[in-house]
Amino acid sequence: SWVCLVEAITARVIVYCADHLALSSHGINSGGGSRAPLASATTTERLHALVVTRDGRFLVTGGEKGAVVVRCTHDLAPWARYDGPGAAITALRVTPEECIVAGMADGRLAVWAPIVAG
Repeated sequence: SWVCLVEAITARVIVYCADHLALSSHGINSGGGSRAPLASATTTERLHALVVTRDGRFLVTGGEKGAVVVRCTHDLAPWARYDGPGAAITALRVTPEECIVAGMADGRLAVWAPIVAG
């Protein structure tokens, strides 16, 4: 069993529990001793990579089914999903241009670029 912590700029800590396939968001400055999460969600797969975007608005996850899911950090609701070429995603990076780069378990890289309105 393991837990992965990702700290966001927005004074939140996002916790992933692989045993329960659960994400939760907690405030760093939450007062009053409340331990209740600000938001929570379940995932449909075991995650291997998590990254928060530079502006702290989105959590990007990748896991054993090879898909990338973008979630709002505010409520952890899915915002977008990108299917990969099949292998599990083991590493993620969001570039300054907002491209998502994923490292796959088989050694390949996949890149998703944002749609730019022209």
